[in-house]
Amino acid sequence: MITFAKVDRVVKSLVLVTLLIGVPSVLAQPPDGRLAMSVNLREALERSGFDDGIRTDGRPDLERKLTSSAFGTSPDTFVAGYFFEDELEAGQGLGPLRVSLFDRSRRKWVHKGNVVAELERLRMRAGGSVVDVTVHPRMVLLDTHANPSAGFIIVLDRSLNVITSLGGYGAQVTNEGAIWYFGNMVHFADTHQQTLKIFDVNRRSQHEIFPGPNLSPVAEAYRRQIKALRRLRWIGSRDR
Repeated sequence: MITFAKVDRVVKSLVLVTLLIGVPSVLAQPPDGRLAMSVNLREALERSGFDDGIRTDGRPDLERKLTSSAFGTSPDTFVAGYFFEDELEAGQGLGPLRVSLFDRSRRKWVHKGNVVAELERLRMRAGGSVVDVTVHPRMVLLDTHANPSAGFIIVLDRSLNVITSLGGYGAQVTNEGAIWYFGNMVHFADTHQQTLKIFDVNRRSQHEIFPGPNLSPVAEAYRRQIKALRRLRWIGSRDR
């Protein structure tokens, strides 16, 4: 006999299953995904295996809720580029961009309270949300979002002093400490020219590798092929 109690239990079970299927569990995410979903710095430290940073003097506020933040690690270093949710400026921006570095080997925290203010003082630019953090033995890179075609890579030394800000994204650091990255593209343009650049940290100099001041033989050949295809298409449309 079907009773109301049985129907009620079945309905509740179906609702629970639907919720479990429809809402991704944090525990089901890969480690990088779980770290990115951290709601505060305490969770980020725990999920990245830097629990000792929680117990070290000089730690940042571990409980305040974060937004638009990212984290990076190396075997002995944890870095967070973050905004506090309660500092959001209504309709104006994300508030101060903060960076905190925990050096496990020295059991020491280093902080920078407002990176954007220092960049503005140096007449450099930053994006908004932090989308990635790269930790290198000599430097820290914050990949910040400007728009779908552009971003700014903020380069800091290990004391979190600004080295430079690079207009681009997708940075990779070489063993020698040079930074390769893709340059920004013009947003909403008819065509988007990709560029590849390199920044020499030691000399503080930047060079465009591709396409460079002159087109390479490969680029010239590609352009000739495109022009030939356009010519064939125009002839075909004229003969119809």
